[in-house]
Amino acid sequence: MLVYYPLSGFVNAVASSSLGIIALKHNPWSALNRAFAYFSFTIALWSAFYFVWQLSDTAESAIFWCRCLMVPVIILPSTVFHFSVTLIEQRKRYSNIIKIFYVCSLYFLTMNFGPGIVDGVTPRLFFTFWPTPGWAFPYHVAMTFVCFTWSIWLMYYSLPGFNKNKQNQIRYVALGILLAFLGGITNYALWFGVPVPPVGNTLVIAFVVLSFYAIIRYKLMDIKIALTRTSILLFIYFPLLVLPYLYGYLTKNWIASATLMWFIATAGLFLIFRLESLLETQLSQKVNSPYRLAILDSLTGAYNSSFFNKTFCEDIDEARKNKQKLCLAFIDIDMFKNINSLYGHQVGDEVLRLLVKILKKTLRGDDTVYRYGGDEFLVTFIDTGIKDVVMLSKKISGIFEKNHASILRDGQDVEINATLSIGVAEMSDGDRCDTIFNRAEAALFEAKKQGGNTVVS
Repeated sequence: MLVYYPLSGFVNAVASSSLGIIALKHNPWSALNRAFAYFSFTIALWSAFYFVWQLSDTAESAIFWCRCLMVPVIILPSTVFHFSVTLIEQRKRYSNIIKIFYVCSLYFLTMNFGPGIVDGVTPRLFFTFWPTPGWAFPYHVAMTFVCFTWSIWLMYYSLPGFNKNKQNQIRYVALGILLAFLGGITNYALWFGVPVPPVGNTLVIAFVVLSFYAIIRYKLMDIKIALTRTSILLFIYFPLLVLPYLYGYLTKNWIASATLMWFIATAGLFLIFRLESLLETQLSQKVNSPYRLAILDSLTGAYNSSFFNKTFCEDIDEARKNKQKLCLAFIDIDMFKNINSLYGHQVGDEVLRLLVKILKKTLRGDDTVYRYGGDEFLVTFIDTGIKDVVMLSKKISGIFEKNHASILRDGQDVEINATLSIGVAEMSDGDRCDTIFNRAEAALFEAKKQGGNTVVS
């Protein structure tokens, strides 16, 4: 029976952290992805410390790990409310409430350094060391109930204002949060001396499972490749990491178990990256070659202007249908004609390839790069606001400026003073394809007028 509790913590930690990493890696500029990742990471940290606490063999170590696991537990109510209002696109409206909750969490964290949250440990049921509450613990529990119930109520109350796809996203995420909450609170009974074991721990995984389903079925956060990566993490990496724990449990040799777990965790990453590469290559090869040749620019590998003209209006319609933000960035290499004149077209071509390489490496999977003509490029950003796009554009400009000297000509480095001018426009109500494009183009002209090497929105 006791094996269930550390094992449930381990399962929750691996699953939650995996999904959080994927969301953050996919689009760190999206407020929704960031809020989702914060929520997932707090669950993962709580679960990881829960796992270690269950292996404690002294009262001192049990108190230490209990206070460690309370750090993410204290932050969790704030992150769930933050994520929930972001999902229903009410983050600005509740921004002050979010700040108040985080301030309350910070206050409870200060209490966690002493006996304010965890006063000590005592035997409960079949647990040798179970935490006893400090004076501030009941107030933390009250805040937890407020944040979770308010979050779930707001999500269901907001449903009529969204399209069917968004409603399904919200329903599954709300259900996952509800089940995770019901499972997590089964831990509170023993804190107050009620002889009810924390049997609901595995319900915490419901948040991960239902969020995973919402991603795949209803494109929550529009993670198109998440199925590949999450499947690898959950169904290959996780079983590998369970083996050291089972070895430690059977042999009681936890040092060897921890060493084996570290080795598998390290070596497993290389296996994961290799499998991801192979599977994503297979996914990309499903598009037939003649079609790809028709839509790609042969020099840079970016999509061509014809494909932009065909798909941009569709992207706008889809974003408007899903009530998502859409931004367009118009990029131009400053003084590119001088580069061709001074160093030749071969070096100029390398500069163009370098820019596309930087764009593809820096942007998330759903951002699309087009070569519009000559040294002009377009990038569409789905579900990302203009402030984040401007910030990302400045980052791209800085990377490009620092990396231009790596161009080779005749086996030698060629130092080229190349910079970018970028104009950014965001879709607004009533916009058409041409109106957004014209605003982005006008912003680019303004960047050029200012001397280049700048971003204008």
